[in-house]
Amino acid sequence: MGKKNRFGGQGKRRGGVMGILLPLTFFVAIVVMFNMGISQLTQANEEEALNATRQAVVRAAVQFYALEGRYPPTLDYLITRFGLQLDTERFIIHYNAFASNVMPQITVLPRDF
Repeated sequence: MGKKNRFGGQGKRRGGVMGILLPLTFFVAIVVMFNMGISQLTQANEEEALNATRQAVVRAAVQFYALEGRYPPTLDYLITRFGLQLDTERFIIHYNAFASNVMPQITVLPRDF
């Protein structure tokens, strides 16, 4: 005779493979979704830091232009004269000044491609 459940009917015990497989699948799905969320947050944070670095260089170059009437010839000159602090271990910053009265091309790339 089978085990009676609370509601008066005959109940089967859930066991074996299904009893383990269903909770395990649920747990793995939660872990995968959690990792995907963390990965997306990390990527968004990296993009935000990249944009903030580029904006800092652009802002400093424009401010330099407003004060001196020309754009700084090099990034090092801008760093020395304005005290601009950049994370050069994390980003590659390319500063290409064409002429003193033309806004330089500023490109910021992550170091770990």
